[in-house]
Amino acid sequence: MKLKKLLFISLFKIALTAPLASAATTGGINVSLFAFQDLGQVINTMVVAAIIVSGLAAFAFLVLGGFQYLTSGGDKIQAQGARDRITYAILGLAIVAAAVAVIQVIGVVFGINLIGTIKWPGPATQVGV
Repeated sequence: MKLKKLLFISLFKIALTAPLASAATTGGINVSLFAFQDLGQVINTMVVAAIIVSGLAAFAFLVLGGFQYLTSGGDKIQAQGARDRITYAILGLAIVAAAVAVIQVIGVVFGINLIGTIKWPGPATQVGV
Protein backbone atom coordinates (compact mmCIF):
# COMPACT_ATOMS: atom_id res chain seq x y z
CA MET A 1 0.00 0.00 0.00
CA LYS A 2 2.86 2.33 0.82
CA LEU A 3 4.46 1.63 -2.56
CA LYS A 4 1.23 2.57 -4.38
CA LYS A 5 1.00 5.80 -2.42
CA LEU A 6 4.64 6.67 -3.15
CA LEU A 7 4.17 5.89 -6.84
CA PHE A 8 1.03 8.05 -7.02
CA ILE A 9 2.76 11.00 -5.33
CA SER A 10 5.77 10.67 -7.63
CA LEU A 11 3.63 10.63 -10.76
CA PHE A 12 1.64 13.60 -9.46
CA LYS A 13 4.84 15.59 -8.89
CA ILE A 14 6.11 14.74 -12.35
CA ALA A 15 2.81 15.77 -13.94
CA LEU A 16 2.90 19.11 -12.15
CA THR A 17 6.54 19.94 -12.76
CA ALA A 18 6.86 18.80 -16.40
CA PRO A 19 5.32 21.95 -17.95
CA LEU A 20 7.42 24.17 -15.70
CA ALA A 21 10.59 22.26 -16.53
CA SER A 22 9.99 22.62 -20.26
CA ALA A 23 9.23 26.31 -19.83
CA ALA A 24 12.34 26.80 -17.73
CA THR A 25 14.51 25.91 -20.72
CA THR A 26 13.20 28.96 -22.57
CA GLY A 27 14.52 31.28 -19.89
CA GLY A 28 11.54 31.48 -17.53
CA ILE A 29 8.05 30.30 -16.81
CA ASN A 30 5.85 30.32 -19.88
CA VAL A 31 2.58 31.83 -18.71
CA SER A 32 0.74 30.53 -21.77
CA LEU A 33 0.77 27.09 -20.13
CA PHE A 34 -1.52 28.28 -17.35
CA ALA A 35 -5.28 28.55 -17.69
CA PHE A 36 -5.52 32.13 -16.39
CA GLN A 37 -3.34 35.04 -17.35
CA ASP A 38 -4.59 37.55 -14.76
CA LEU A 39 -6.94 38.02 -11.83
CA GLY A 40 -9.69 39.41 -14.06
CA GLN A 41 -10.00 36.10 -15.89
CA VAL A 42 -10.24 34.24 -12.58
CA ILE A 43 -13.02 36.56 -11.35
CA ASN A 44 -14.79 36.30 -14.71
CA THR A 45 -14.71 32.51 -14.58
CA MET A 46 -15.93 32.45 -10.97
CA VAL A 47 -18.85 34.81 -11.72
CA VAL A 48 -19.89 32.79 -14.78
CA ALA A 49 -19.62 29.52 -12.82
CA ALA A 50 -21.70 30.96 -9.96
CA ILE A 51 -24.40 32.10 -12.40
CA ILE A 52 -24.54 28.71 -14.08
CA VAL A 53 -24.56 26.72 -10.82
CA SER A 54 -27.24 28.91 -9.25
CA GLY A 55 -29.40 28.70 -12.36
CA LEU A 56 -29.09 24.92 -12.45
CA ALA A 57 -29.86 24.70 -8.72
CA ALA A 58 -32.99 26.84 -9.14
CA PHE A 59 -34.14 24.63 -12.01
CA ALA A 60 -33.48 21.47 -9.97
CA PHE A 61 -35.48 22.82 -7.01
CA LEU A 62 -38.28 23.81 -9.37
CA VAL A 63 -38.46 20.28 -10.77
CA LEU A 64 -38.19 18.79 -7.27
CA GLY A 65 -41.00 21.02 -6.02
CA GLY A 66 -43.18 20.02 -8.96
CA PHE A 67 -42.53 16.36 -8.29
CA GLN A 68 -43.26 16.87 -4.59
CA TYR A 69 -46.52 18.64 -5.46
CA LEU A 70 -47.60 15.83 -7.80
CA THR A 71 -46.86 13.16 -5.21
CA SER A 72 -48.42 14.99 -2.25
CA GLY A 73 -51.56 12.91 -2.64
CA GLY A 74 -53.93 15.62 -1.43
CA ASP A 75 -52.06 16.20 1.84
CA LYS A 76 -52.33 19.95 2.47
CA ILE A 77 -49.08 20.19 4.45
CA GLN A 78 -47.02 18.44 1.75
CA ALA A 79 -48.73 20.43 -1.00
CA GLN A 80 -47.99 23.70 0.82
CA GLY A 81 -44.36 22.65 1.23
CA ALA A 82 -44.15 21.88 -2.48
CA ARG A 83 -45.73 25.24 -3.38
CA ASP A 84 -43.23 26.98 -1.10
CA ARG A 85 -40.34 25.14 -2.75
CA ILE A 86 -41.57 26.13 -6.22
CA THR A 87 -42.04 29.74 -5.08
CA TYR A 88 -38.55 29.89 -3.60
CA ALA A 89 -37.03 28.33 -6.73
CA ILE A 90 -38.70 30.95 -8.94
CA LEU A 91 -37.63 33.69 -6.53
CA GLY A 92 -34.05 32.39 -6.62
CA LEU A 93 -34.12 32.33 -10.40
CA ALA A 94 -35.39 35.91 -10.42
CA ILE A 95 -32.58 36.96 -8.08
CA VAL A 96 -29.99 35.35 -10.37
CA ALA A 97 -31.50 37.09 -13.40
CA ALA A 98 -31.50 40.41 -11.52
CA ALA A 99 -27.85 39.90 -10.52
CA VAL A 100 -26.90 39.27 -14.15
CA ALA A 101 -28.82 42.39 -15.18
CA VAL A 102 -27.04 44.48 -12.52
CA ILE A 103 -23.68 43.13 -13.66
CA GLN A 104 -24.54 44.04 -17.25
CA VAL A 105 -25.62 47.57 -16.24
CA ILE A 106 -22.42 48.06 -14.24
CA GLY A 107 -20.47 46.85 -17.26
CA VAL A 108 -22.15 49.35 -19.56
CA VAL A 109 -22.03 52.31 -17.16
CA PHE A 110 -18.53 51.85 -15.72
CA GLY A 111 -16.89 49.84 -18.49
CA ILE A 112 -16.21 46.84 -16.23
CA ASN A 113 -16.73 43.60 -18.11
CA LEU A 114 -17.23 40.81 -15.55
CA ILE A 115 -19.06 38.30 -17.73
CA GLY A 116 -17.61 38.96 -21.13
CA THR A 117 -17.31 35.34 -22.24
CA ILE A 118 -21.04 34.60 -22.12
CA LYS A 119 -22.73 34.97 -25.50
CA TRP A 120 -26.07 36.55 -24.60
CA PRO A 121 -28.83 36.63 -27.18
CA GLY A 122 -29.23 40.02 -28.78
CA PRO A 123 -29.44 41.91 -32.02
CA ALA A 124 -27.49 40.64 -35.00
CA THR A 125 -25.52 43.87 -35.30
CA GLN A 126 -24.12 46.16 -32.64
CA VAL A 127 -24.97 49.82 -32.61
CA GLY A 128 -22.01 52.12 -33.22
CA VAL A 129 -19.64 49.52 -34.61
